[in-house]
Amino acid sequence: MDHSPQMDDPSSSIGALISLLADESRSTQKAAVKALTEIGPAAEAALEWAAAGDEPRVRARARRVLAAMARDRGQRALRRILVDDGGYSSEEAPPEPGPLIEGLLAIDDILGFRRSGPSECTGGDAGAHAAGSGAASSEAERWIVERAEELGLAEAWREGPTLAVAGALRRILAEREGLRGPEQDFHNLQHVSLTRTITNREGLPLTLSAIYASVARRNGVEAWLLPFPGQVLLALGPLQDRVILDPFHGGALVSLETCRARLAAMGAPDSTVWLMPATDRDMLVRQVRNLGAAMLRHGRDREARLFARLVDDVT
Repeated sequence: MDHSPQMDDPSSSIGALISLLADESRSTQKAAVKALTEIGPAAEAALEWAAAGDEPRVRARARRVLAAMARDRGQRALRRILVDDGGYSSEEAPPEPGPLIEGLLAIDDILGFRRSGPSECTGGDAGAHAAGSGAASSEAERWIVERAEELGLAEAWREGPTLAVAGALRRILAEREGLRGPEQDFHNLQHVSLTRTITNREGLPLTLSAIYASVARRNGVEAWLLPFPGQVLLALGPLQDRVILDPFHGGALVSLETCRARLAAMGAPDSTVWLMPATDRDMLVRQVRNLGAAMLRHGRDREARLFARLVDDVT
């Protein structure tokens, strides 16, 4: 007998739909998946609960549904952000979370790396969980907010010069939290991911710089990513009083002379363009290209083409 769900208000029966994921009938499973997908974000909390549950079949199928929903959500969000970054120029920092952090989280949705709090859900049933306050913000964003709050409490810099801000950022993010670049396996996809960079404390220069910038901006500090060739750097403060940091190397201070020496060593022209603030959108495009290149190195040609198309559509 076909137990395919027939209901006028599927959002009121999310728990029932979740239970049908364990049904022996493939048609029933497919109908339940279709209904949950159509409900969309309202079903995600219950699916997260089921994905962490004890029933193997429900757990596996809930995870597959969540992954498919996240990929679709991530692709749509990334395309939107790349097309319209909110109109912010390189002279005006966007509010946080800005286009870069939002774009990196969208990339994590596509890669399946983003988590939105299922591990915090305990007890109750799927239907009750779905009736809660909605999906939480991502773990990565919560971590950034917490570090920003800590920076805000670091009284030593609040009335001081930009150099003091740089020192406080370095102490919190590099010395205490251990954020830095990987010593090996540089092109690992996890180093592109914002979520995995925070979890593993290792990431690409652009990913690390985005974290530093977001923590600083949330405290009203001017922070910009610099499109330095080979390795993105971070600038703090107004142009005439800026301090340059290298988040990949533990937030170390970098002088203009060192920047010029690096350019000379790699045969790049000594141009001020490398040290001018880049927009979040430009940095996001660079990260998508980083990701496409990493996909190719790992033999994931189909996904590499997906990211290439996203960039081609907006550039």
